[in-house]
Amino acid sequence: MQKFILAITSIFFLYMAYTAFFKPQNIYRSLGIRNATNDLVNEIYGVYGGYGLITGLLLLYSLFDTTFAVYIQLIVGLSLNGMALGRIRGFAMAKNHSGKYPKIYFTVELILGTVSLLSWLYFN
Repeated sequence: MQKFILAITSIFFLYMAYTAFFKPQNIYRSLGIRNATNDLVNEIYGVYGGYGLITGLLLLYSLFDTTFAVYIQLIVGLSLNGMALGRIRGFAMAKNHSGKYPKIYFTVELILGTVSLLSWLYFN
C-alpha cells in the first residue's frame, strides 16, 4: 500500500511538471489568467515545473531504493499539507469566492498530503 501511495503521488507531481513545462497556459488559465507575462510563465516553470519534476523523481526513486523513502515521504506529505494550508489562507482572504480550480488543487493537496503522512506514520 505504501508503494502505491508513493507511485500515485509521484505521478501527480510528474504530471504537474509536464504540464508546467509543456503547457503552462493550462495552469495560468485554470487560475483565471488569460494572457501571462514572461515572469508568470517563469514562476510556473520554477514552482510547478522544477519542484514538481524533482519531487516526482524523488518519489519514483524511493520506490526502488528504500534507503531514504521514509524521509522523502515525510517531506512530501508535509509539503503538500503546507500548500493546502496556504490555500486556506487564500480562501480566507479572498473577497470573492475562489474559482473551482483552487478548490480542486486544495482537495488534491490535502488528500495526497494526508494519505502520505498517514502512510508514513503507519509503515514507519
